[in-house]
Amino acid sequence: MAGKRIHGNAPTQEFAAVFKRMGINIVHLAEFHRQNEDGHFRNTDSIRLDEMKKMFELYHQYSDDNFLLLPGEEGRWYMANPWPPDPKIDPGHWMSFFPRPVYFTWLRAIGQPFAERIEPYGMVYHLDGREDAIRLLNEQQGLGWTSHPRIKASFATPDAFKDTDFYKSRMWLGAAWKSMPVDLSQDRLGRRPLDLLDDMSNWAIVGGYPLKAMPGEIDLFEIDRTNELYANMNTNYLQLDRLPRGDDWTPVLDALRERKFFTTTGEILIHSFAIHNGKATADLQWTFPLSFVELISGDGTSVHRQHIDLYSSAEFGRQTFSLPIDDRSAKWIRLEACDVARDAAFTQSIDLR
Repeated sequence: MAGKRIHGNAPTQEFAAVFKRMGINIVHLAEFHRQNEDGHFRNTDSIRLDEMKKMFELYHQYSDDNFLLLPGEEGRWYMANPWPPDPKIDPGHWMSFFPRPVYFTWLRAIGQPFAERIEPYGMVYHLDGREDAIRLLNEQQGLGWTSHPRIKASFATPDAFKDTDFYKSRMWLGAAWKSMPVDLSQDRLGRRPLDLLDDMSNWAIVGGYPLKAMPGEIDLFEIDRTNELYANMNTNYLQLDRLPRGDDWTPVLDALRERKFFTTTGEILIHSFAIHNGKATADLQWTFPLSFVELISGDGTSVHRQHIDLYSSAEFGRQTFSLPIDDRSAKWIRLEACDVARDAAFTQSIDLR
């Protein structure tokens, strides 16, 4: 999700309480800083590092056995560039997610090394463009992905760098899903990123590298008890044995890398989805009557949709669907489910190679 920097203990406590009341167990922040706002993304010394230290301390303070508040940041390869971005050198916004607290600055001052030890922070990294960001993600086993792909500042991405080695590597997760722009005249929410998910799956088949993933994200800049959060919310359900403890969140990143999650706006749950002997089996639970279920598959060049109308379904239902796969050339397959109110849930692509 995305939000402004949290200031002080009281707002952080309320922020955490809002998500806890919703039953959310993990919140990965997307700190975002404009030139004239807080965050000091142009700063290369202790001003930014002190803020990062306070952020890590607050997140740790308000995490517990049932709730994790995890740091993340939405940036650009070249944070000093003016608007609009040039897709040849600065292709859009991207998310960073590390398995532990990592101190870094978006810019590198003259004479600063890529990495240096600075107390009381420990190792600090100074970035000077895309290659340094890639190096940091690799050295710290982090994840990066395109935020709000094919729109806003990410209008050209991830297409602009889909043929690069870093995009094909395990440290690049893929791109994020959100319903932007919202168009209720269409039969499903978020068609723009869902089409990208299919494209990314076909790119992987042709390129011979692992399939990419598409976690859900939300754009909310202030969160307290007065905000209408639920109407804008989507959630990723990760397959985890338990919530990680302390400052090692590796299992969360592993679940994302391995595409062991599904995304939903909350009204539809996908309890299971499996492929066996030419059949797809999905255990679905829903609130409003379902509109349809689709199996989407691809062979590296084309996308095939197997549509099942469910307008006869009732509200508050649960059913296991067993569907023969009619796309025999499929190299990957995923599932979408939508209800009559345009609420949505979808799985990640399963590799059939």
